[in-house]
Amino acid sequence: MGSMKVSLDLVIDSGDEDVDMEYALQTLLAASGVTSVITEAVLRGKVKEKIYPKNEVRTKLKHSFTGSYGMCFDVIILDKKIQNRLTNMTRSIFSEVMSYYIYESLFIEAPKISNAAEGVIKSLEDIEDELTKTLRNRLKNMHKISEMCSYPVHLNYRRPGEKQNIATLNEHTALNISELVESDTIDEIEVIITRFNTFTGNGRLLINGDVKTISFGFLNGLKYVTESQKKIVSQNLHDNNDVPEENRKHITLRVKNLAISNGDIVKYLITEVI
Repeated sequence: MGSMKVSLDLVIDSGDEDVDMEYALQTLLAASGVTSVITEAVLRGKVKEKIYPKNEVRTKLKHSFTGSYGMCFDVIILDKKIQNRLTNMTRSIFSEVMSYYIYESLFIEAPKISNAAEGVIKSLEDIEDELTKTLRNRLKNMHKISEMCSYPVHLNYRRPGEKQNIATLNEHTALNISELVESDTIDEIEVIITRFNTFTGNGRLLINGDVKTISFGFLNGLKYVTESQKKIVSQNLHDNNDVPEENRKHITLRVKNLAISNGDIVKYLITEVI
């Protein structure tokens, strides 16, 4: 049976500086895990926490490297069914979806994606929570060289003719998974819902006057949220779809803040929808 591949590279942007080999290898190994887990999830619809040699989705190192320091590698796919899924999706769309899940795992607003990529993400809503939780463990190690040596790391899809950046990790994004603190107080905020996953209760919101969205979820999990509260959130998303800014409708939420050490809020934990 033939194989299919997606060609990627990982670049450690160290300038003229040498790179610590141990930290670089931990970063590269974690990048392999991140790409394998996402590939399995997106193309097979299942989240695999462990990747074994017999798996039909593997990552393989190439002989060359690129950038200040880096490594080219391929995601090798042996399973015919998921090869067909990748062919129908295209590698470029797959790379957009990979980018979304990496940034979502880091509580960061992903770059604007195509309608086709949005459709793939919509079809995987029921596994999104499990996938992002699994990815966070690997992303901690993928940040190792940034955390210890302050070098940015770029994961790219090497498509013919040019690279397509999947994700860039750095010292700041490392804080989003290593130094999260939940606030003791409850605040009220006026928001617009821009994304909402009805399977997980997670999404993104926009506070009046801000231009960047922030991640949100329910403090005690979705099973403790009433249908009426979920309906308010869903309805607000619907009401503001393709509506001019001056006509947007806001809702009020009571929330706790999940923040990093510099005080930046990366996620709101909803205690009540008013």
